[in-house]
This record gives sequence, C-alpha cells and structure tokens, in this order.
Amino acid sequence: MKTHFAAAALTLGLAAGPAPDATAAGIQRFALIAGANFGGQARPRLKYAVSDAQRFNRVMHDLGGLEAGNVVLLEQPSLKQLQEGLEALGRRVAATAPAADAARPRTEVVVYYSGHADEAGLLLGDDRYSYRTLRAALDGIGADVHIAVLDACASGAITRLKGGQARAPFMVDTSSRMRGHAFLTSSAADETAQESDRIGASYFTYYLISGLRGAADVSGEGTVTLDEAYRYAFRETLGRTVGTRGGAQHPSYDISLAGTGDVVMTDLRSTSAGLVLAEDLAGRCYLRDGDQRLVMEVQKPKERRIELGLAAGRYELRCQDGDRTFSAHPTLQDGAQTVLAAADFTPVKAEPTTARGDAPAPPLGSRTMVSFELGRSDLAEGFKAFSFTRWLNSRLAVGLRLDKGGDGSYSGYNTVSRSYTRSTRTELMAHLRLDLRHYRSGAPARPYIFGGLGPAWVDTMQEEVPLFPEPYVPINTVITHTKDSQLGAEAGLGVDAMLGRRFTLGVRAGIRTISYGGSFEYGVTFGYRLGGGGKPQP
Repeated sequence: MKTHFAAAALTLGLAAGPAPDATAAGIQRFALIAGANFGGQARPRLKYAVSDAQRFNRVMHDLGGLEAGNVVLLEQPSLKQLQEGLEALGRRVAATAPAADAARPRTEVVVYYSGHADEAGLLLGDDRYSYRTLRAALDGIGADVHIAVLDACASGAITRLKGGQARAPFMVDTSSRMRGHAFLTSSAADETAQESDRIGASYFTYYLISGLRGAADVSGEGTVTLDEAYRYAFRETLGRTVGTRGGAQHPSYDISLAGTGDVVMTDLRSTSAGLVLAEDLAGRCYLRDGDQRLVMEVQKPKERRIELGLAAGRYELRCQDGDRTFSAHPTLQDGAQTVLAAADFTPVKAEPTTARGDAPAPPLGSRTMVSFELGRSDLAEGFKAFSFTRWLNSRLAVGLRLDKGGDGSYSGYNTVSRSYTRSTRTELMAHLRLDLRHYRSGAPARPYIFGGLGPAWVDTMQEEVPLFPEPYVPINTVITHTKDSQLGAEAGLGVDAMLGRRFTLGVRAGIRTISYGGSFEYGVTFGYRLGGGGKPQP
C-alpha cells in the first residue's frame, strides 16, 4: 500500500516576475534543492535530510549568488512534485535568454538532493526516480553548466552512466564559454550515506557546507571553488566515518567540462558578516550559533588565515589543539569582519563535542583495559575478579574475566532420611567467562549493560546430621565433599568513570547463576588503560 505523507514548501517562485539582471561576474545561477526523510516502508526514516536541504539553500543564498526567484525548494516531495520542479526550473532558465546571444551571461543549474536512494535512483516515498531519467532531465535544461549534488546511499551509481569524461581540476570561472556538467555524490555506488546526531546532519552535507562557508578556501582568496569544496567534503567525510558502524564513506564525482578556470561556488566577501581565524590560531574548531546549534567545524592549521562567511549574530567558537581546549564568544556585525587570534581565547575543560549517535571509534591506544574488582554476594563471602577488556567500537566491548572466591551456604530438612541437612558450598573456586558490554553515550561516566558465559569450578561440601537419633544407637555425621565444573552465567548493569587518561573507577551489580541457583552480586572495579593515544571514548 502506498504511504501518504506530507509534501511541504513547494517554492515555485520561478514562474513569476521578470528575470533578474546578470551578476557582475556574468553568471546567473538557478537551483532545485530537495530533502526527503521518508524513502519507503522498507527503509528507516531519516532525521536530517530536510534540514540538510534547508541549510544548503541558506548557504547558496548567503554566499552562492542564488536569488530567491531562481530556486525551487522541495521538502519531502513526491515523484510528481520533483518532476514538476525540474520542469519549472527549465522554463525559468529558458526565460532568461536575451535577444542577443553575445549579451547572455553564463547560466548554471545546481540540483541538490538529500534523502534515500539505491543503485538505480532516488527514492521518494514508495517511488523511484532513476539516475538515467535525472541526467536526461538535467540535459534537457538549457543551461551552460549543470551541477548535481546527491547526498544519499549508493548515489555514486550515477557517475557510472555513460556521457561524462573526468577532468581535473573542476571547472568554473566567469567565462561565458564554459560548458558541461559536474556530479558530486556523498558515497560510492555500493556504500551507505550516513547521518549523525552529534552534528545534527549527514556527514557529507555538513562538511560540504562547512567548506562552502570558508573552511575549504585553501587559496585564501575569499572564494570557494567547486574543486575546493569537494576535496574538503571528501577528506572530512572519509576521515569522520572510518570508525562508524556504517563504515568508511567515499564521496564520488563525475566531471565533464570544457572551458578554463575554476567554478566558484561561494564568495565569502558577499556575506553580511565575516569571521577571520588568524594565523597564530591552531586546532580543530567547532562553531555554534546563539542557540548552541553546531554551524560548522574546521581544522585550522597554524600559519594559515581562514575567512568564514556567516550571518551577523553571537557565536561560540571552541577549538581543541592536542590536550588544550579553548573558546571565544565573538559577536559579528553586519558589514564588518571580526578577527580572532589565539590571545582572544580562554582555556576550558570541556570537550568540543559530546559523542552521540555514530561517534568515531576510540583511539587505538585506549581501546584495551585491564581491571581488578572486589565484590560481595547475598549468598557468599567476598570475591575478587580480574578482567581484560577490548573495545570493538565506541559502544561495544568484549572481554575475558576470571572470578575467584566466595563461599555460600544453606540449610534444609531431608524428609526421606528424617535428618537435618546443612550444606556448605564454595561457590567459586574459579569462574572464567567471556564478557560482552554495551555502553551508552556519556562522559566522563558511561553506563553499560553486560552479560557473560563460561565454565565455573565449584567445591561442594555437604554435612548431614540425624534430627531424631534413636537412644543408645551411635549415629555418625555424614560428610560428602565433591569438586566439579559446570556452566555459569552473569548479567547486570555497571558504570565506568574516567580518572585522568588511563585510570577508571566503576561499580557493577548483577545476577550470577550456577547449578544450585542464582545470587545477587555487586562490586567496585579499578581499571587501567593500556597503550597511548588521546582521551579514550569510552
């Protein structure tokens, strides 16, 4: 059954009004920008596809020369709405053609899509829009340059279709003779595109927009070219997804352009306010707006000046350089640049971000821990345990644990032999088991659930005494002493807290079951991280 869903904000301002004048650079840019969280019943609903499209629309308006009348913005569109949007875009481009071709500015069409897709096409609800149809629709729009940015799973499949020859570097200058197309995709043809709660966006779009706002301007000229934006998004997306559950994500591209120069995607000098990071500042920096929303992040190398194009307002910039974390709170004014140097920052103790969702794996040197535990049981004396733990990723750990000691006892009446029975059991001569832990996010204390299974060696001593001895008949107490092995299991909850870089202190409680029944146990753990590396997660 086809699912009906809301189709919001079909902005077709393209149909009315005269064509705007050509920009001073001789380029007129048009765009269709779409975001779709729902990709059919068989796929999970995305959280950030629509907001990704909104943010891309905003940066293209702020810095990319995109006028309000030249954009179609689609939020959760149907297949029909996407087709109608492309048709409307084509009509608007055709309406800009002047009477004399010599006076015609170069026209560029940008199509951006964030949502679900597969190896055959874009998934809009229960419908599919094939890559071949999309490329044909773009070719049918009479623009000089066509740029498509697809942030979706398997979107790299569009680059396999015939019709393009890769050229380096990317195109674009103000030459009216520039012709061709550029397809940028967030993943390879056989990869998933990922989004993260930590950044509140998809990885690719987040880093693409960070690059467009100035993080990718390696030349320092105040503009970001298509080549610079793609290279920045590629490097950051790959680097930040290597340790995620979805695996490394490799953005792809297909370029077929004829002309000279570079395609300028954003001009940082056109924004109402600017933030400049001075040469003496270094580290990975995270910029948040007045509502504490993460706007962008940038790796700031020393001796390089970086200019960022932003809206006026108050921001927080927090940077981490090795062991040091420091922050500044600039207020940007319309029409002015604010320069931040190292002296404008103050030290802070907090981390730049709190890991949520698909966080990177912890540094290799901090993934291994040895620990010692002292504990007690409701049926036992004290016990001690030694464990070796290895983190597979930021949430999942596997370990080997050895418990020793703990005597438990119980009494009962044997109705068959009419005797009073008292049994004393050494509950744990030893219990060796494989443990599995699943951590929840949080720092510096991280709760977890655990479970383990393995052989237990039990020493049992049973003492039997007659309850009603017959007079004058000597009765001997019967004592049996056995040692055996059996399968034991344990499950429960715990919390680990970091004490500096290498030490942890934790508590844990659980239920252990061996042959005679279960017991509630609790203990305090002391851990030591092996190897080097940065502050571990967890």
